[in-house]
Amino acid sequence: LLSVYFFFELYLIMSQVPNRESNVQLLMELGYDRRLCEQALDAVGDESLDEAQNWIQDELERPNRGPPPPATSGNPELAQQLVNVCGCTQEEALAALAITNNNVEAAADYLFGE
Repeated sequence: LLSVYFFFELYLIMSQVPNRESNVQLLMELGYDRRLCEQALDAVGDESLDEAQNWIQDELERPNRGPPPPATSGNPELAQQLVNVCGCTQEEALAALAITNNNVEAAADYLFGE
C-alpha cells in the first residue's frame, strides 16, 4: 500500500513539472522566435517563464545584438501593414516579423524599440 501511495505522489509531482517544449510553445505564442525562446530558457532555466520573457526583452533591446536574421519567414502582407503604420522599410518589417514569429503587434514593438 505504501508503494502505491509513493508512486501516486510521484506521478502528481511529475505532472506538475513544466515541460521544456511546452514552455517554448508558450513563449512562441507571445510572438517570439523559437531560437530566441530556447536561448532564453537556456539562460534562465527551463522553469521560469517570466524570467525567460524578461531575458528575451532585454536581448531584443540590446543595441549590439547584431544584424537581424534573414527575412525569410516574415509574411509580406503583414510586412506591408507595418511599412504603412510604422514607416519602416519592407526589409525591416520582414526581419521584425521573422523575429516575432509573424506577430504584428510584437513586430511593431520591436521596430519602435519597446
